[in-house]
Amino acid sequence: MESEKLITILDKYAESSDHKLLKMDRMFSYLSQEPGSRKNEVMGKLLEETQYRAKCPASCTISNVLLISAFRHIIQYKISAYKTALMHALELELENVADFLHQILEWERKTDKALMNLELKALKSDVGVQS
Repeated sequence: MESEKLITILDKYAESSDHKLLKMDRMFSYLSQEPGSRKNEVMGKLLEETQYRAKCPASCTISNVLLISAFRHIIQYKISAYKTALMHALELELENVADFLHQILEWERKTDKALMNLELKALKSDVGVQS
């Protein structure tokens, strides 16, 4: 059951990526900057960990909890980066950029909250089964 809910949450998250990219494009256009590309080793390690956890041979519930946790690590890393960018935009009085970042941040937080609730539910059901 958690697997189906996890897939639904991640599908919605993937769908929101187009909206986030559009906001980012608008933000860079407003700043008259081209988005740059660089290698992010932290994100690379988080993705590697997520792939590893997806292959974990643990029970279904434990495997789901580990996978949800890995996705939450990625999202929380992104939330931290967006919060920092938002703080800078506010300090520089870049209202439009701050608005875009705030919207993106809220989407990330909403997904993190949904994943956290699913993770807690899975943990409670697993403890309930063992008792």
